[in-house]
Amino acid sequence: MSLFERIKKPVFSAEEEQKFLDYYSSENMASARLIGAQILIVFVAAGFIDTILLGELATLMMFMRFSIFSPLLFILLIFSFTRHFKKYMQLVFCLEVAVVSFYIALFTLLNEGEVAMVYFSGSLLVVFIGFIYVPMLFNYALGMSVFLFSMSTLGLLFNRSLSEDVVQSSILLLLTASFMSLAGCYTNERNARLSFRYQSLLNQQNNSLVQSNYHLKNLATIDSLTGLANRRAFDERFKSEWQRAEREQTDLSVLLLDVDFFKPYNDFYGHQQGDICLKQVAQALSESVRRGGDFVARYGGEEFVILLPKTDVVSALSYAEKIRSYVAALKIPHEHSKVVPYVTLSIGVASIIPGNEEGDSMERLLRNADRALYQAKASGRNRVCELKVTQ
Repeated sequence: MSLFERIKKPVFSAEEEQKFLDYYSSENMASARLIGAQILIVFVAAGFIDTILLGELATLMMFMRFSIFSPLLFILLIFSFTRHFKKYMQLVFCLEVAVVSFYIALFTLLNEGEVAMVYFSGSLLVVFIGFIYVPMLFNYALGMSVFLFSMSTLGLLFNRSLSEDVVQSSILLLLTASFMSLAGCYTNERNARLSFRYQSLLNQQNNSLVQSNYHLKNLATIDSLTGLANRRAFDERFKSEWQRAEREQTDLSVLLLDVDFFKPYNDFYGHQQGDICLKQVAQALSESVRRGGDFVARYGGEEFVILLPKTDVVSALSYAEKIRSYVAALKIPHEHSKVVPYVTLSIGVASIIPGNEEGDSMERLLRNADRALYQAKASGRNRVCELKVTQ
């Protein structure tokens, strides 16, 4: 890697650049306000130097310092607490530097000899503080450096009390300080851009990891064939719904559903068509689930299960019958069915209020739904059967 590549600032796209500017402003918002307050305090406190050094000019300069320049800095400080400050933070920094630079250059011009050089030395302080301590981006700092250098140079050149050697050495010193400060400002911005890039990459990796974890979680809880919840997801949901029903003393109903004569269907139409059939049934079940709390899952093979919280046995039976009719109405061809020549469902229904009777349990509710399903099959299939929990 060449030296140029080592010191080069990262270049962003227009969208990334805007994100960086927002990031940079947000990161430096609090410190920017603090720096603005410090600049104002130092500028006002330095007023006592005017009374010591300026003599006859003291009254005029004190007036300018406290009636013009200090109020300007104060207004900029107040602006930093508005919602627009984030967008214009760099311009506010530039205005603060411009105000102080103009004041220093003016004092350098109007005073003589050693007094003029005392005020000129303030420009060196502005250079180091304004472009390194203040979080100013390099392009803005470069523009303000040219402005400050120009103002200070004019103040020196038009001051007739200063010798040519003093003016030249002062300009050279200011130029050197400007280059050093700009180099520090460039380094600060480069580090900020690198930090933003690394943070963006880290966020992308984190988002990718979150998406991967979400995908893995889906793989663990979603049946890959039908897209319904799988047995594991059903067990978790069943447990939580049981606990809620037990706590609130409300009905909980379970529907176990089985595709009639599915093995002959698979043998005759083939496993690929059998998978298509299960997908069609699963879609029909999904479309039948209307309430937010109802839950449908693939229980295994050609069996499905539906949880109906806050649903008594009468409503569960009605709901099951609608599902049976809906699937039958699809008239998915099934020439080897012993009921009708299309796909049908047998459904077992069980309902309970958990804790009402001794021996109530999740396993018992499922077992009774399974017994009801067996009864539906034994009674000729393509029907709904109920089995309440009894002692």
